[in-house]
Amino acid sequence: MNLAQCSIKYIPALFKITVDTKTKNISVLLVSAAEDINLAGNIIHAATPQLELMSNDQINLYQLLLGSSFIVSFVDNNILQHNFTGTNTEATSTLAELIKSVSAMLEDILVGYASAQIMVGSQLTEADTMITSLKLKLKQTVCIHAIFVVNLLAVAMVLDEVMRARLGKGLVK
Repeated sequence: MNLAQCSIKYIPALFKITVDTKTKNISVLLVSAAEDINLAGNIIHAATPQLELMSNDQINLYQLLLGSSFIVSFVDNNILQHNFTGTNTEATSTLAELIKSVSAMLEDILVGYASAQIMVGSQLTEADTMITSLKLKLKQTVCIHAIFVVNLLAVAMVLDEVMRARLGKGLVK
């Protein structure tokens, strides 16, 4: 890792996102390349330094958060590669996992910026939702009586054990 270098290229694209609430599935499909809406590069200059800030700011006496997350990701990928393919070159898998990790972090950073812009610009759209949940409803008095009987049986069993042990007399120390 000490010799790894990254260059990041931002490529705007249009995606079709489909959300199926019944099957709880989200599908994302790349439609086409898109025109760059940020020719000044403000998004790039705001998002990319966040990795440096994470590296510098999220540190304690024992570990670096960014480095630890990379290492955990590398180890998981190496184990996965070894289990499924049986072959594993550390250099190749480390580079591939570094690309995946940095991409995932930058995607999250960009989502955070986009979410903030929606809130700052008050660009809200109301949507009707319907939430369905399955419940089992019993009559309340029946439940209360059943809970009381179960608790009464538990207390009776504890008292029976205490009496059987003669309050602990004669037990081995």
